[in-house]
Parts: sequence; structure tokens; C-alpha cells
Amino acid sequence: MIMTIVWVLVAAGLFTWNHLRGDEAFIGVRFTEHALGFPLNAGWLAIAVALYCLIRWLVRRKRSAQAGPPAGGA
Repeated sequence: MIMTIVWVLVAAGLFTWNHLRGDEAFIGVRFTEHALGFPLNAGWLAIAVALYCLIRWLVRRKRSAQAGPPAGGA
């Protein structure tokens, strides 16, 4: 969950940077100009990574709940 929060903060920073700096120092995803007609904001890539981390965290949490407590004692 920590990495999800980190990536959301990175995305917010990238969106803010690109909004404030504009074309002067735009941070985007390379090679997307030809496909989209404009460079894709790198914040969207960070959002995609944050969603990936969130889904991974939810799946691991669900699997650990299904497995139950470890068998045996020490």
C-alpha cells in the first residue's frame, strides 16, 4: 500500500509540474506523439503504476485472508 501512495504522490507532482511549467519543461512519455498526436503526460503512467500496486496489494491481502493463520506453533 505504501508504494501505491508513493506513486499517487509522484503522479500528482508530475501533473502539477506539467501544468505549471507547460511546454517549457514538459515531462511526458516518449514516442506517444505519433500515436496520440501529442505527448502523453507522465502523470498518467504513474497513475497506471499506482493502480497496478493497488491491485497487487488487494490480491495479496485476499490470498492471505483465505490461507488463514499458519498451522502449528513454535
